[in-house]
Amino acid sequence: MHRVGLLAAAFAACGIAHAESTQDTMRRSQLRAESLLPVVMGAVPNACGSAPLPLTPVGPVVSGTFQYGSSNAPNSVKAWRYPCSATASMIVLTVTPTDASNPSFLCGPGLQLLQSGGLQTAALYLRTDPGTINSFCTDVVSSVTLAIIPTSSTPAAFDFDQATTIDFDGASAGHQTIAIAAFNPAAYTLTPPPGADFVDVYVHGTPSGFRNCTVSTAPSGSGTRYTASCASEAPLQANGFDRYPH
Repeated sequence: MHRVGLLAAAFAACGIAHAESTQDTMRRSQLRAESLLPVVMGAVPNACGSAPLPLTPVGPVVSGTFQYGSSNAPNSVKAWRYPCSATASMIVLTVTPTDASNPSFLCGPGLQLLQSGGLQTAALYLRTDPGTINSFCTDVVSSVTLAIIPTSSTPAAFDFDQATTIDFDGASAGHQTIAIAAFNPAAYTLTPPPGADFVDVYVHGTPSGFRNCTVSTAPSGSGTRYTASCASEAPLQANGFDRYPH
């Protein structure tokens, strides 16, 4: 086999559709190794919903591109917030390849979040399903929505609901950023899930501590009034809900 054929076979074996620079290939391997580090289980703030996350964003959207390696086609990226409650949101990315035959690589450890005051963190997970331990780290060949989830190592001072800049390490393509505004609950229609054993109720933005509640709705002027009936507690009006699986 000619030398060119040997190189093509080597790149195909690594799952790389087009020849990358040595820098890009080495960085890809490093990111994949980092994505396999042990995952800490337990309750995670700013995480809600389940797979498949919607491909159609809700609320404000910021668009940009993430290109990995100068020889690969960029991914189109829409950054937005998935509302978890009246006081918390989850940062998500809806990512679409511009050329699926020459895709760009995307991996959680290749992202870093920046906030004012010099706060920054790379301690995050990138997941298709916020409630599982999967870690997205592959070429993007079809549209997917990915949640950016904090870890146990994320600095306590880092508030995922504040204005955040997402920095993507594109190896030889350089760093690319998308800035997303702070969470504004007024930009969303927060509809509670039905039934019991599913919600933690917020009253005026403060957790009530009540669980196992059934929520009813009624018109209230131009909006909707939510009333939560919780076990052993009098009904109370609520303005936000955290979602928990049954």
